[in-house]
Amino acid sequence: MSIRSDIITTSPFFDFITERFSDFETDLDALAYAIEGQLRGTPDMGAIDGFNTFHVLEETDKKLRVVGMAYFLPSSLLPLDASFSTANDGNSYRVKLGAEDDTWQRLSEKKRWSAVYLYATENYQPQWNWEPTQNGFLGR
Repeated sequence: MSIRSDIITTSPFFDFITERFSDFETDLDALAYAIEGQLRGTPDMGAIDGFNTFHVLEETDKKLRVVGMAYFLPSSLLPLDASFSTANDGNSYRVKLGAEDDTWQRLSEKKRWSAVYLYATENYQPQWNWEPTQNGFLGR
């Protein structure tokens, strides 16, 4: 089983995903929903509520890295860089969230989107600060 399949099938949103996406194992939106569901259950993540933009940067059977802008309740839209790796009884994760600080606030909506897009697609240095990296484990 690939890490993508594992993340999707163990997501709290699995039933929703299978109802909404006929080809859920390859659909990018299905993966975004699955990761949202997985991250909602992690400590100190905050209330993630979907993605504005979502990119898969690296994917093998045992590793997955995604970058996007995620909505956090009540009203924040922040950069997110998440990596997942296969472990013995599940998957480990490493998540970096953009800091909602003056640096991020000074960027217009268009510049935020552009900066995250370039970070994801062109390997540009981020134009924002990161919160401390969060590490954890998603059991099966």
